[in-house]
Amino acid sequence: MIFLGLGCIIIEDSKMDRERNFNFSQSSLFPIETTKTPLILSIGYEKRKTDSFLNTLNEHQIQAVVDVRQSAFSRRLDFRKNKLISLLSENNIEYFHLRNAGNPHRNFTNDLKRCLEMYYDYISNESSLIEEIASDLNRISRTYPRMAMLCYEKCPTECHRTILINVLKENDFECSVFEV
Repeated sequence: MIFLGLGCIIIEDSKMDRERNFNFSQSSLFPIETTKTPLILSIGYEKRKTDSFLNTLNEHQIQAVVDVRQSAFSRRLDFRKNKLISLLSENNIEYFHLRNAGNPHRNFTNDLKRCLEMYYDYISNESSLIEEIASDLNRISRTYPRMAMLCYEKCPTECHRTILINVLKENDFECSVFEV
């Protein structure tokens, strides 16, 4: 039994799980961990060409993309949910949309600093929401330990995904995070 501080999560290793080996080449740009700690690549698609985005995921041997946009709609066709699912599938990458992790304040203010402050207040005061998101990420990471957390903003400090990751860590969610 493992306690994550967000509730009790029971993890039983089956023989199949122990034998499953996510053995990636040593040339990977994204560090290879031998622990079960999820590896999260924080990535935005702003000003990024689709091929470049997919190449980055493949270079880092990402197994799943976790979309943390409240709405998986984009003006850029390739980053709309259904098209993105198709593109990722062609690259053997799974897609998960965690709508509940999105920023409900993004469309209501043009002041970036205020928007991020509002998101921090919202997410840090919703312990049941943090528990739900952490549970979803734990469930995903059991099968896909190398994930990318996707949103629009290229610069992580201008995006709620950085706040989300920090609040998750403050609540004892264990992960290694890398940004591109």
